[in-house]
Amino acid sequence: MENILDLKVGTMSRAGVVLEVSVEQRRDGAGKLSPKVILTVEGEDKLKYIVDSAWVERSGKGSESRGLWLRRDFNGQILHTSTVAEVLRHHSVDTLGGLIGREVTLHPKHNGFLAIVVTNAEITPRKAKGVGSNPPNA
Repeated sequence: MENILDLKVGTMSRAGVVLEVSVEQRRDGAGKLSPKVILTVEGEDKLKYIVDSAWVERSGKGSESRGLWLRRDFNGQILHTSTVAEVLRHHSVDTLGGLIGREVTLHPKHNGFLAIVVTNAEITPRKAKGVGSNPPNA
């Protein structure tokens, strides 16, 4: 029988390793096709997760989930202020290929899909209707 006195507060975050980085055309908020970085991450549970967004810290706003849109500067390089650039800096790499083999932390967004974490701020996703409202075996 389980000793409930030893239970600790859990986390929704999980670790994983980036296996692959690709770019796909996806529709942005305006409905326009734009390039988006897609990470294939193998979790500790050996499942593969497709990740296309990141938890980032915004001054005065806490953390928020942002898409990994591939924005380029006038030289065709990754835009310095983009979410993709924040991911690269957080993991101390200069290129998207540098992420392959890196250990990353994943945390679910309000819709349950996982996003890579690139912030030390507390992550508090909005609760989606019907998500997480019932405990197991309820």
